[in-house]
Amino acid sequence: MQIKTFEAVSFKDAVKAVKQEFGNDAVILSTRERTVEGRPNVKTVEVTAGAANAVRNLTGASASAKGGAIDGHSQGRMDAAFERMEKKIAGLEARLPSSRRIENLEGSVHDLKLLLLEVLRKNNSGSEQSLPPEAAEVIRMLRHSNIEETLLSKLASNLGKAPAPEKGTAVSPENHYRDHSIRWMLKQISISPRWETLTGGQSIHCLVGPPGAGKSTLLCKLAAQFSVREKHKVLIVSYDAVRLAASEQLRVYAKVLDIRFAAIQEPGDLPDVLQKNQDCGLVLLDTTGRPVKQGKILEDLQTLKSKIPAIEFHLVLSAAEKASVLDSAVRMYSNLGIRSLAFNKLDESWQFADAFNIAAKWAVPLSFFGTGPEIPDDVERASRERVVEQIFGLSK
Repeated sequence: MQIKTFEAVSFKDAVKAVKQEFGNDAVILSTRERTVEGRPNVKTVEVTAGAANAVRNLTGASASAKGGAIDGHSQGRMDAAFERMEKKIAGLEARLPSSRRIENLEGSVHDLKLLLLEVLRKNNSGSEQSLPPEAAEVIRMLRHSNIEETLLSKLASNLGKAPAPEKGTAVSPENHYRDHSIRWMLKQISISPRWETLTGGQSIHCLVGPPGAGKSTLLCKLAAQFSVREKHKVLIVSYDAVRLAASEQLRVYAKVLDIRFAAIQEPGDLPDVLQKNQDCGLVLLDTTGRPVKQGKILEDLQTLKSKIPAIEFHLVLSAAEKASVLDSAVRMYSNLGIRSLAFNKLDESWQFADAFNIAAKWAVPLSFFGTGPEIPDDVERASRERVVEQIFGLSK
């Protein structure tokens, strides 16, 4: 039985040893951190792994006669393995005290994901072989468009249950399975309700996100649209005590747009500002960008939420950023209770696959798309149709 335990100083080194022993087909069975005997401050990582064939025999999984399609139970076990692994890695990361070891762990997580995704791709390739050629081609096209493997696996399962195209109809088999995939993808994402003012009250929306996501620019675009086009009475509030002159930049925009403006230095200042501007039904709050590796600096936003329970947080992400960074940002800000995702800088990438992946994975509605630098024109309400048509290349 080709099952072996590897011990190394870091998780990354252990994964490298696994690859050297079993190659890229290796499957990680378990991981744990150990304390070196007699040296309580020194810890090592122990990884148990095996060759793919050995693990398959051990678990009793067998490929189907059609080429290795995985059934729902096997897929469920794969999803459960992903979830257990993420929890275990999160626990390891929480116990690592040094930044260097955290960096090593991040590299190890990346290698581990590559191994798991490679196994999942091979399993999916078997399930795709059981699909009609036209349906399998849709899966391959979406993979080329960077749709995540876990979502592709669910779509492949859905296509496998789809009725075959009726003979003699004007719809080709290619269009039949493409249309079925489009309908499935439309159901995976939701759209945030419109931001409406409250009769006799204030609707407060706070934009948060990593540095460089374009929060301030997006806020100015939204303020202009709500004020000039929709005739709402808008208040812009700047909460940024980190960047020099950040509030002054927003103050200038507000003056040009003839919109009321205020700046605060700490969460406790916001209630007074709202009290003095009760006639403004829509409040847009800009905040400092928080790096995704510094989760503790969200404490002031938690305080802000406790001061104003009605506040709604909207996470602004850059479509030009790496998918792993986008995923980490959602994970970091999720404790605030994110009401929607706004994808900015789509003019720099036109990559809507990440918008679909993140929205579908985290089940957070989409609200706005920033499509360029012009104020207020280069912003649009998000829609499911817009995302899917860009992924399938249907837009004119």
